[in-house]
Amino acid sequence: MAEIIKFGERHVVHFFTNPVDCDWCGEETKGFVYEGMQSIVCSLCKQPLLIIEDKPTLIVTLEDDDEDDDVS
Repeated sequence: MAEIIKFGERHVVHFFTNPVDCDWCGEETKGFVYEGMQSIVCSLCKQPLLIIEDKPTLIVTLEDDDEDDDVS
């Protein structure tokens, strides 16, 4: 279970077990998740690393059905 860190009245937990690089500041961070937020933010610059939206998102992937065909 994650360790809860108290900042005033807000609770915060680290999201990642191992540090990741922040795309905003370039520093290593384990990411913070603040109580009541739907995003993971950098523990240093507080910019979003991942935002979780309520709206459903569709992902379309295309695969080649003819992988086994020899084109030589």
